[in-house]
Amino acid sequence: MRLRRIALVAALLLAGSQAPAQAGGRRGIELERLDRGLVAAATSEGVFLSWRLLGPEATGHSTTGLTSAAFQVYRDGRRIATVTDSTNYLDRAGTATSKYQVAPVHGAAARPPPRGLPTMSTCR
Repeated sequence: MRLRRIALVAALLLAGSQAPAQAGGRRGIELERLDRGLVAAATSEGVFLSWRLLGPEATGHSTTGLTSAAFQVYRDGRRIATVTDSTNYLDRAGTATSKYQVAPVHGAAARPPPRGLPTMSTCR
């Protein structure tokens, strides 16, 4: 039953709402323009990172929720981790001055952070 509810909520989130007719009589899906929403918070165990899974990135669902591609996590411009099946990460080596970026993985090769990727400073 819980899995069915999760799948229903996911389908509704991905579907969006029908937008009113646009010029020329076209109809479309109305979605918010959200960014990754990366948050970095200093804790006693390191820096906790959390970010959004954007609708087009969802690939299905599991018993724990939506599934997606992996994400690469960057600290101060260097890749420190690849995160799978999650949208959060605890950087035990992070500090209050660390700056973070997160990007979805496209292909298997390690890459530098994409240009224009938003940077999040650590919240204290």
